Amino acid sequence: MVPASAAGGWVWADAFNPVDPDLELVADGDGYRLSGTKHFATGAAAADRLISAAVASGGAYDGELVVFALDARREGIEHLDTWDHLGQRASASGAVRFTAVAVTPEDVIGTDTGEPFSSVVTPGVQLLFGNIYLAVAEGALAQARELTRARKNSWFLSGADTYAEDPVVHRVYGELVARTEAVRALADALNRRFDGVAGLGAAVTAEDRAELELAIAGLKVVSTEVGLEVASRVFEVTGASSTRNSIGLDVYWRNIRTHSLHDPVDYKKIEVGAHFLNGTVQPVSLYT
Repeated sequence: MVPASAAGGWVWADAFNPVDPDLELVADGDGYRLSGTKHFATGAAAADRLISAAVASGGAYDGELVVFALDARREGIEHLDTWDHLGQRASASGAVRFTAVAVTPEDVIGTDTGEPFSSVVTPGVQLLFGNIYLAVAEGALAQARELTRARKNSWFLSGADTYAEDPVVHRVYGELVARTEAVRALADALNRRFDGVAGLGAAVTAEDRAELELAIAGLKVVSTEVGLEVASRVFEVTGASSTRNSIGLDVYWRNIRTHSLHDPVDYKKIEVGAHFLNGTVQPVSLYT
């Protein structure tokens, strides 16, 4: 599957939403039949291969959580046009309906054994989110900088010749840039740390995973809040003209406001705080 994907330049997506009802995976001969619906399947409508999972009923994997990859256009897979949201408009995140879809032994990637290494992917996804929110802040700042430098004249009370020379504008940018740089430093450190833990393979312990999860939860908190603040406040230094739809500066706020609701950041704060006070570690899930 990997050589074919590399040769064909396949696009991969998933249908894993854990808050939806579980899919049904029922034994059928040597394979299985998959039925059910998953919402918020990001990129699925544009993908070549679709990863999903379900607890098997009967067959070789009876009672186990089976992870598999399917041709996204296989018979019985229907991509529903249900994505009409404020941001992430091009993410193709509509629902996917499975109706008696054939799952062959060749489609099976593996089973979730419950070992710590098998669930390191979840902190990895949360780390990805933190990096996305950092990138949103960086993108908003980069576009805002060009807009501010292009502004003519200045506010009549400023005493400066241009907005780019106004100390008030400098102060706002200084605040936003400093906070973004702090998030970048944390993200870079955790990117390296994740690689180190993932590189341990089967030697990863529950303690390794928990420490990584908690550190990344902290990144999720600060990257969400800084990203939202930056994407909103750049308008303060780019002016009323920057709200024109043709400029599109709002795309950063729309995207992060939509994506950051994926899972509530308040629960990340609780996770970090509970561990700090009492050493509590949240149960392993597709969100922790």
